[in-house]
Amino acid sequence: ELPTVFENFRNSVERLQQHLENEKKPDAKTAAAFLATLDAFFRKLEKEKDRNALGMLRDFQGGMMASLPEKITMLKESLNPSAVTEADVPGELKQRFVGKTGRYLLQIAPKQEIFELGPLKAFISDVRSVDPNATGEPVMVYESMTIMRDAYIRAFAYAFIAIVVILLITFRSVTFAAVGLVPLVVGVLFMVGGMWLFGINFNSANIIVMPLVLGIAVDSGIYLINRYRREDCSAAEVVTSSTGVGVFLNTLTIMASFGALMIAHHQGVFSIGAVMSLGMVACQVAFIVVLPAVLTLVGKRLR
Repeated sequence: ELPTVFENFRNSVERLQQHLENEKKPDAKTAAAFLATLDAFFRKLEKEKDRNALGMLRDFQGGMMASLPEKITMLKESLNPSAVTEADVPGELKQRFVGKTGRYLLQIAPKQEIFELGPLKAFISDVRSVDPNATGEPVMVYESMTIMRDAYIRAFAYAFIAIVVILLITFRSVTFAAVGLVPLVVGVLFMVGGMWLFGINFNSANIIVMPLVLGIAVDSGIYLINRYRREDCSAAEVVTSSTGVGVFLNTLTIMASFGALMIAHHQGVFSIGAVMSLGMVACQVAFIVVLPAVLTLVGKRLR
């Protein structure tokens, strides 16, 4: 009967407590606390007699013990498991890993996180050293990033070449075309340095900004150089003239337009606004500071 089982269990705990106290073991306090909890449970059980608490416990015991032999048998069988063969694998799972020709699918997981280009490139290189035809999501991501990067680099090169041609046609002078390119190149270098300073990396979203920075920023140099060539004034006076003010205000409007993208929660959109704004600031500083210095050095001889 269940009460007898409980009573025997309590007596065993009490004997254990006395033994621990005689041996002066620190676990005696734990046994005493458990015994107090057990006594409180028995007292509560005694109060619940009229509510068939013992009957509920017997039902619980019967339900728990009913499946116990089966579980013990299962545990014994698991101690000596048989080898799993391909025939034991369900068909739904097998068709995912075994091809129609009988070849097996081998899935490889990277040791490191491959969200950055460096670890991703190393992982792809290691996999391809074993199987050059390996495929999967990391391979597709890497190839997509490589194609986009190469495309934007070509676009940057084409934009630079187009700007050189436009400067040559506009100024009809190789020297003045070179003068217009100097602050543009310096501005791009300032932009890249600013990105490093603020911890902004190029990614598949913001790399598109590079050709845009060249195309939008070069017109500042064209306006300032044309004003310098047409009027008999110093390079510093050109920067402070109405042309210089107009160029400055135009740059501010462009910065405000692209800078608004930085309020976006999407990191790609944010980086486009950040890089574009930084590029416009860098190029504007270069055209205001570097261009007058270059014109002062070589401009008088070319007028």
